[in-house]
Amino acid sequence: MTNFIDRIGDRIRILRGDLSQSQLAKISGVSQQTISGIEKGKNIPRLDIALAIAKALGISINELINEENHIKDEGNLYEINSEEVAKIKDPHIVQAIVLMEMIPEQKREYAVQVLEGILGIIQQKE
Repeated sequence: MTNFIDRIGDRIRILRGDLSQSQLAKISGVSQQTISGIEKGKNIPRLDIALAIAKALGISINELINEENHIKDEGNLYEINSEEVAKIKDPHIVQAIVLMEMIPEQKREYAVQVLEGILGIIQQKE
């Protein structure tokens, strides 16, 4: 199974089609070196970079990562659109989301349950 880093790099390479990395860099405002690193699986794109690349390609961030973004709340799943994700100001939260995406799908539910437990403990202490 490929991980998130490989998938997003592959998606960018496929979606840019005939555009060169240099052309995509110029359109998106992201350096060619950064795009190359993402496509090679060497770099995890920050959310602002992923959004800039998606915008330059004329797609949503959901289409870029080829997976729906969801948040679990009281047993229900709600889709989060790219505008809502873009509103997240704390880079630590963004990085946590990216890291969660890297966990194999079959283990991700366990990680979500652990995180929900930790958040519940923190909320009880407030």
